[in-house]
Amino acid sequence: MEHVIDGRACKKTHREGNTLCISENGKDVLVMEMVNGKLQVVAGTNEKLFIKLADEASQVIIDLIDLDYVDTYLMNHACFTTSAELLENLIARFHIEALAGETEYFDKWQRCIQLKVLNVVSRWIKIQYQDFNNSRQLLRRLESFVNNSIKQAGFSAEAKTLREALDIEMAKCTRSRHSLVALTSYSLVGSGQTTPPSTPCLSSFSIASHHQSHSQSRRPSLAPSLLSFVSSVTPPDSPISSSQQLQSQSQSQSYNAPPLLLLYEAKEIAKYLTLADFYTFKCITAHDYLNGQWKNQSAEHKGPRNYIGTMTRRANMLTHWVAHELCVLKTPKQRKTGLRKMIEIAKLCLEWNNFHTSMILTMGLTSRAVQKLDDWQALPSRDTHVFHGLQKYLDVSSNMATYRQAFNKVKSPAIPFLPLVLKDLTFFLDGNPTHTPPPPPPQPSQQVVVMQSETMTTCSSENLINFAKFQSLARFMNRLLSHTSENYSFAGELEHFPFFFGIKFYDEEKHALDGVAEVVEQRIEGVADCYHDSQCVPCCIDKIK
Repeated sequence: MEHVIDGRACKKTHREGNTLCISENGKDVLVMEMVNGKLQVVAGTNEKLFIKLADEASQVIIDLIDLDYVDTYLMNHACFTTSAELLENLIARFHIEALAGETEYFDKWQRCIQLKVLNVVSRWIKIQYQDFNNSRQLLRRLESFVNNSIKQAGFSAEAKTLREALDIEMAKCTRSRHSLVALTSYSLVGSGQTTPPSTPCLSSFSIASHHQSHSQSRRPSLAPSLLSFVSSVTPPDSPISSSQQLQSQSQSQSYNAPPLLLLYEAKEIAKYLTLADFYTFKCITAHDYLNGQWKNQSAEHKGPRNYIGTMTRRANMLTHWVAHELCVLKTPKQRKTGLRKMIEIAKLCLEWNNFHTSMILTMGLTSRAVQKLDDWQALPSRDTHVFHGLQKYLDVSSNMATYRQAFNKVKSPAIPFLPLVLKDLTFFLDGNPTHTPPPPPPQPSQQVVVMQSETMTTCSSENLINFAKFQSLARFMNRLLSHTSENYSFAGELEHFPFFFGIKFYDEEKHALDGVAEVVEQRIEGVADCYHDSQCVPCCIDKIK
């Protein structure tokens, strides 16, 4: 059986069940599997994976661009090549030339390949422009290709489209990401209970002018382990010389301010906390998850655009803030009210699919110091029952099955528990090999062994890139980012974003949540100097007991 992969040579193929292997010189170079009636790449050499981006597989428009494959490749290409090498290869592929005796083949496929290359470049700009923003040399090379080579090849309209896409992304990068999220917040407002709509795919340049037009609905273009996160929330004893001083300063600020939990309704506080974490979560891109420095614990405070670090820091501060808010309540009656209100806030967050904030607040309530309060005994059975229900989502047994089963049923808008997101992402990145395992000893009756794992295939060649790993990772990313495709129905009640850097009022009129936003954020920031101090909360609790 012969199979043409790039038009330059014929490749031998062999099948084993649902697996198709394309080989050269007796070694597999591309492995595909039939999934739901469609061949999907699961492994291949770097060269063959690249050619698959813009190959001659079909001239039919519906098969012309496999956006799932293209997006997966672009999102993860840094794991097996460099951005500079990828761009140069795309440019070379665009300038493909006919060899001796290939005129007929060349005339048939040249324009199709060039259009596919242009669509790959377009997707790269739109879903991962950070690669170009991080390298001036890479951006200049792309601009030269767009402004010169593409036009000279007769693709003026396509060059204009790419130039416009570049200008849009360059303009976005002149502003912080959170300022763009703030500016577009109202356009996302939905019911909060509907299924997230599909986002239209970027149209395919002028392919429709050479074939019949076609459009598809597409998904939106595109977070340390749990244990390490929990340890940072409740840090072990550490030799902080200024511990008592920091705790005293924080206590003084809190006790001099009116009790927050007595000033506002639980629903107001829950709404604000939900919107604050939702917008911060929305700022995190696939590039941040896959190529960021979030694994480095010291990165928590670095830079206003480190949104994973920002959300991690905020979660740690929220856990500490729970205890501080209870400490400012001077009487047992007030503390009982405070506990009930904190439980109600966490419950409301959960009802709005805000698992992250709900679970972070529950962690604060379950901390050893807070659990020592005698006021727990005075809570009504209803509140105790609700609190026990909230605690179930923090149960780590069976890989946090209670949380996972509940979250898998939610619709956008939703906020997943960030520590578990980071833990799962670590598993995808480090728990699966980037290259396929070495081949097993030769067996006369079997050339290909397909493993049960979704992300691993053993082939008769070494050093094939395990593309199934990156497909699983891309699906995980798409599901993760889809949770912010709609906004909360109450988003219009907040005009002030004090949780973002430098975001002020857009008008003089305050909206319903702006007042609570200012007070809550000031109180949360009030623990910024002491939330790392493991002795602060116990000292606060001991003082009021």
